[in-house]
Amino acid sequence: EILAAPLIEAARARYPEIRIRVAEAMSGYIRDWLKRGDVDLAIIYSVANPRGLVAHHVLSEEISLFASRSVEGGSEPRGQTVGLAEAASLPLIIPGREHGLRELIENAAGSIDVAVKPSIEIDSYSQIKKLAQRGLGYGILPRMAVSREAETGLFRIWAIEKPEIT
Repeated sequence: EILAAPLIEAARARYPEIRIRVAEAMSGYIRDWLKRGDVDLAIIYSVANPRGLVAHHVLSEEISLFASRSVEGGSEPRGQTVGLAEAASLPLIIPGREHGLRELIENAAGSIDVAVKPSIEIDSYSQIKKLAQRGLGYGILPRMAVSREAETGLFRIWAIEKPEIT
């Protein structure tokens, strides 16, 4: 979402003969692609199983709770922040367990002894956003992934705290 276009532009300018292919998938699949040599470079949420890989921290991004103005179920968080325990009690629309973002959410929730029980699991940012837009629950995604919709008034966004997820 953030790095693909600038990376392609910079690579074309500096190395015009290099061909770049950008593919999106869950972190578990991407780690497998790296280990098999199907891709040379990847940007993933976390490196839970780095065996055979070299990892470098590239970017930290705020993970946020968001919803449409007509969301069903649960009482809406007040203010601009929400504790993870409160967020976990809402009808959540989040990726499945194989996704690196889900791993981050689960690890943060585990650190405060909170269980995450999503109402919908779907491994597609665009589909999470569509379901949230239809009012079927609250999504958790990187702020950058929903900031455009928030600027137009389609979504409300809350920063997650206690603990913060990045």
